[in-house]
This record gives sequence, C-alpha cells and structure tokens, in this order.
Amino acid sequence: MSRFDQDREDIIRVLYSILDYARLGYEISTCDNCNTCKRKSCEYKPRVGQAVRWRCPLWKGEEDG
Repeated sequence: MSRFDQDREDIIRVLYSILDYARLGYEISTCDNCNTCKRKSCEYKPRVGQAVRWRCPLWKGEEDG
C-alpha cells in the first residue's frame, strides 16, 4: 500500500467521523427534550443549567395530555 493510499484512507475515516458527529448533533437538536415537555411534574426535572434529556421515555406532548 502506497503512502497516498494510506493518506486517502485516513482522510476518508476522518470524514466519516465528522459526518457521524454531524448526524448525531442534528438528531439531538431535532429531538424532543425537557424544554418541550408538557409534564407539570416529572421524576426527572433538571434545574436551570443542568443537562436535559433527549428521547426521554417520560416526555409528553400536547396530544399526550
């Protein structure tokens, strides 16, 4: 394997990694989280500045009541 082939494989690996992180970031930013939950009381209720849950099993929307 030549040096050029090795460099090309390294670049492709890095690009796949960047695209994977971009996909995860997009998924997190479009998912429902604690900020959009309609529950008044919750077992997991983060305080201001704490991390919110995304894809929370306790999440409720308008249609859920």
